[in-house]
Parts: sequence; C-alpha cells; structure tokens
Amino acid sequence: MTGAAHKGPESDLARRLLSQRRQREDLLGPELASEPAWTMLVALFIAHEEGTAATVAQICAAAGTPPATALRWLGTVAAEGKIKWGTPTSSADGDSIDLAPDVADRLRNLFRAWMEEAA
Repeated sequence: MTGAAHKGPESDLARRLLSQRRQREDLLGPELASEPAWTMLVALFIAHEEGTAATVAQICAAAGTPPATALRWLGTVAAEGKIKWGTPTSSADGDSIDLAPDVADRLRNLFRAWMEEAA
C-alpha cells in the first residue's frame, strides 16, 4: 500500500456493501447475487483506504465465486487498468494488488455521493 490510510466513512460504506452482498448470497444463492468485478473493487478499496495489503487470494475469495472464475474476473479488471500489481510475495496468498490511484479516488467520490444522497 502506498500513502497514508484514510479509514473514513467511505471505507465503512464499502464494508457495508460487502456485508449486503453476503446477505444477498444467503437469500438468493451465490449465482444470483454474483457481482465479482464490483466486489473485488470494493474489497480492494477497503484495503487501500485502510492501508493494508491485499493479496490475489484474498480478493479472489472476496469475489465469492469459484477460484478459476475469480481469477478470470481479476484478469478482466486488470486488463481494464483498474488495478495495479504490487510486489511479488512469498506468501501462499500470492502477489499483492491494489487499486489504480485514479480508481481509488473515483470510488471514494462515488461513495461520498451515495452518502450525501442518503443523508
């Protein structure tokens, strides 16, 4: 992770979004509640804002899909330039990944707008 951790209300909102995804999965099943790319971006946003490292395995797990499907989605997100690969690790969880800086800013602004609309 680069920069200082923010851990503000935007990160709290992102955590609620992931929790709501899990609730939808409980209600509908993972196939009908699936949004792997979005879920990966939200999970990466949380890690970015809180200044913690995210690994490929963690982000694939957050997607809530089979590993091969999660890796395909991660490749799609990477091809779109939404993430940046970090340094290789010796961890079994794989390399670290982070949001591209502009994507982190855009997500933060989106979450702020959503909070303002809800207020």
